[in-house]
Amino acid sequence: MSPAGKRFSVAAGTPPTADETGPAESPAPPVPDGPSPAMVKALRQQHVFALDSAFGKARAALSDYEGAMAVVRVVVEAARRDGVDEDTIGSSAMRKHMQVPEDL
Repeated sequence: MSPAGKRFSVAAGTPPTADETGPAESPAPPVPDGPSPAMVKALRQQHVFALDSAFGKARAALSDYEGAMAVVRVVVEAARRDGVDEDTIGSSAMRKHMQVPEDL
């Protein structure tokens, strides 16, 4: 009987040969517990750069806003001083989807 035709029998008490069981499976490689320290450091650094950028842009926008509102104050005060009515000032603000600051 050829090895391919040979049958393994538990009752016979003989273990199967390599030909009977097929190729041996190699064990799976170990799975790492988490990202490598270098990966963690790089990811953290990316977040730090992104946070710095976002906060920097927000600070610049806030500074631009504060500067623009200072100009709005000067222009609104000049318009009022020269007799421009409040409806005209308010309409101008509304066209830009803004409101006249209440502290003016």
